[in-house]
Amino acid sequence: TNPADNSVFGNTDSVTIGASASDTDGSVTNVQFFDGLVLLRSISAPPYSFSTAAFTFPLGLHTLTAVASDNV
Repeated sequence: TNPADNSVFGNTDSVTIGASASDTDGSVTNVQFFDGLVLLRSISAPPYSFSTAAFTFPLGLHTLTAVASDNV
């Protein structure tokens, strides 16, 4: 859900990274956030979001993904 696709930021900007996750036949147990193959954060309870205020991204393009796991 955050940031929007094709957003542009400076490498020292604080960015909120977030996702929404749900499971119709159980419960979400964890959401992992990645920059390419690099794990940025793992969150086990909603809201599934965090701020990048504590670190900076290297200059360049980044592909952010979120992977949700459920109880099954």
